[in-house]
Amino acid sequence: MSQVTSLPKLNYQTIRQYLLEGTEIAIVDLREEHIFAQGHPLFATNISLSRIEVEIYNRIPRLDSIVVIYDDGESLVERAYPRLIELGYTQLFVLEGGLKGWAQQGGELIYRCKFCQ
Repeated sequence: MSQVTSLPKLNYQTIRQYLLEGTEIAIVDLREEHIFAQGHPLFATNISLSRIEVEIYNRIPRLDSIVVIYDDGESLVERAYPRLIELGYTQLFVLEGGLKGWAQQGGELIYRCKFCQ
């Protein structure tokens, strides 16, 4: 059984409410940049697992910020979660259902324009 089942989660509706209220929240896509560009939630930022230690403090400097991490079933969340806890993040959550869960619960996805390259 996947470790992700025991990690604290937030769903799309809760994240949406935080955004509407103006609550500070970071939605972090752990996939590589070229995969992120193919489709991701509105308001998500990309910090790939391979660069998490290098970029996280610059992108999310406050350790008490609400941080929601997700992938698309690649098991990146299970590897990133303990790293981020070790780095000091105190309000760390996993997106319930990952990328598919976001879309299934009504969350908008942004796709790269294939004709704009």
